[in-house]
Amino acid sequence: MNSFLHLLAKDLIQKYSYNFDNLTILFPNKRAGLFLAQELAQLIDRPVWMPEILTLSEFIERQTGLKKAEELTLIIKLYKTYQEYAGTTERFDDFYFWGNMLLGDFDDIDKYLVDAKDLFSNITALKEILTLIEGNLAFHPFLNTVIGMTYDFLPFMILPIYNTIAKIDHSYIEAAKDLGAKSYRVFLRVILPLSIPGIISGITMVFLPSMTNYVVLDMMYNSTYIMGSLVGSYFSMYDWNNGSVISMILLILILLLSTITGEFSDKEDNAYE
Repeated sequence: MNSFLHLLAKDLIQKYSYNFDNLTILFPNKRAGLFLAQELAQLIDRPVWMPEILTLSEFIERQTGLKKAEELTLIIKLYKTYQEYAGTTERFDDFYFWGNMLLGDFDDIDKYLVDAKDLFSNITALKEILTLIEGNLAFHPFLNTVIGMTYDFLPFMILPIYNTIAKIDHSYIEAAKDLGAKSYRVFLRVILPLSIPGIISGITMVFLPSMTNYVVLDMMYNSTYIMGSLVGSYFSMYDWNNGSVISMILLILILLLSTITGEFSDKEDNAYE
């Protein structure tokens, strides 16, 4: 099967009868032009003038007199503009990496005909929203701690409760309703008491990792509300004594809670045997 450029070369020979003097062919890049020249050379059996093969950028440069600037030249101009308006003392070596990325972003804006005015207005609005959120988080550390920890550990609380409720014999609920109990009394007198083992298991599963978690708090602008972050703070300041004391207290609490959970788990197993 012949390639597209081979068919194109044959069509040019048939159409122009080797008279390529005034013919100019445009390609997106030089690679395609080189392959077309090879196809023409294989098909032509006489001395002829080859057609002029140009890339789009070469054609635009010839017609307009405009030349594509070198990447390094553009970055230097961008760096000078950045220094002029921002008043920064950042070195060019540090600026080069993200300046190159910025030029690539602007190139994509031009390439896909994006309305720059709308684009930058949206970026400005997004930046204002993020600044507002970050400011509120910084001034309400306890609130952002509750939100972040709840988001992180809520599934560990829901799953044990769900598994426990799923094991409840539905005949208990039906019996309570047959005796005239309303829905809220069925929940308070039947479902909730039988769900306590799942609640205890959920508390254990949430308590153990949350007390030793400090990554979420650091990301949410707070690092002083739970024991894990306090231990990390003391150790980072080389206060080994206080850090060790809090670690031992946390260990004792975990052991007590694990013991209580084990007893409720045994009762739960006996209840469903």
